[in-house]
Amino acid sequence: MIGTGCLGKNVRRISRTKGDVTVSRRKHTNRMAVVIVGFLVVVAFGTMAIALDEDVSMGDVPKAARDAILRAAGGAKFEEVEREIHDGAAVYEAEWTVDEREHEVCVTEDGTVVETEVEIPASEAPAAVRDIIAKTFGADAKVKVEKKMIVMYEVEGKGREILVSPTGKTHDDMEYDDDGDDDDDDRD
Repeated sequence: MIGTGCLGKNVRRISRTKGDVTVSRRKHTNRMAVVIVGFLVVVAFGTMAIALDEDVSMGDVPKAARDAILRAAGGAKFEEVEREIHDGAAVYEAEWTVDEREHEVCVTEDGTVVETEVEIPASEAPAAVRDIIAKTFGADAKVKVEKKMIVMYEVEGKGREILVSPTGKTHDDMEYDDDGDDDDDDRD
């Protein structure tokens, strides 16, 4: 093959027939195969996500997780509670609204908080976040901003550091301190 071309482009092919060289052009036919494979991947992962997320009632939530959700919500009425699988572990996410702001908490079965979210007006975001919003979406764009607090545990030992989520997923691709100490105040 002389050229590989992009999907949907004509491709030159060389073929030999009893010593003669002929060059022919034909429509690249892998486009349909890529579309079909892409569709199957989307359907497979979509089906998996649907199977892993399910609405549940608070009565179906384990007591420790339910107590953690109730503490986080502070008596607010829940709009939705779901059971999901994060990093292979069951977690429970609850959503509620207070003062027209959406809130969410995600906890493990034993009640450990994995993350919290609260919707905030863009004007309440830090200046650096507002600058990125303006550069990315435009200065007057209407955007939804959620303040997300993700719980991670930093573990240091044997000359290395790792991050571990409450669901047990490790993240050992951390940057190390430049000066070798164990504080986190180093700047690039």
